[in-house]
Amino acid sequence: DPLLRRRQVGVDLLDKGDIAGAEPPLAETIKALPKDYLALGGMGLIRMRQGNYEEAISYFQKALVLNPENSGKWKGLIATSQYWLQIHQAETARDAKNFPLAMDKIRAAINLEPQGAEAIAVLGTIEADRGNGKEAEKQFREALRIESDNGIAIRGLVQLFINAGKWNEALALINAQAPENSPAGKGYDYLRVKILSAQADDLASKGQGEAAIPFL
Repeated sequence: DPLLRRRQVGVDLLDKGDIAGAEPPLAETIKALPKDYLALGGMGLIRMRQGNYEEAISYFQKALVLNPENSGKWKGLIATSQYWLQIHQAETARDAKNFPLAMDKIRAAINLEPQGAEAIAVLGTIEADRGNGKEAEKQFREALRIESDNGIAIRGLVQLFINAGKWNEALALINAQAPENSPAGKGYDYLRVKILSAQADDLASKGQGEAAIPFL
């Protein structure tokens, strides 16, 4: 069947990570065979990787109804999509300073995946933006305990240290996670610059302009 062969092309491309190439054949399959659960599941994966979690959930729910034999797979993908959707909604609410909604959404994400470092780190950013530095630090450290290279937690903790004037602790944290001059370390060079700039600003504000020059 040419249509099923076309669907397989889409599935194979998706397996290789070619989302752009996989979408047209899978979309064509769904248009002709709206109850093809493999194509629906494939489109769900594409939408999830694109960050369109609500649409991904819809595709996975359709696949679940059509293919209950693999309910564990589809329910797992639905839960994963819901987790990332709640995180995205929490970040949107945080950025809009709607902290009650942000807290509701991030708590929902953590309930879905209690050991999910990303949601815990985002909770830390919400607490930091609310002015709860101590609680933010607790969440960032918990996220790093689960996932030692979590970027959100590293950046958040470094910013807390900068705000508190703890320059050495900030640099030690970055160097422990991503040593200077290492490939990973280069990704955090901007934070090192931020620390040096903060040190210079601090010295300048104290009337120690000449002492600040080495940090510029």
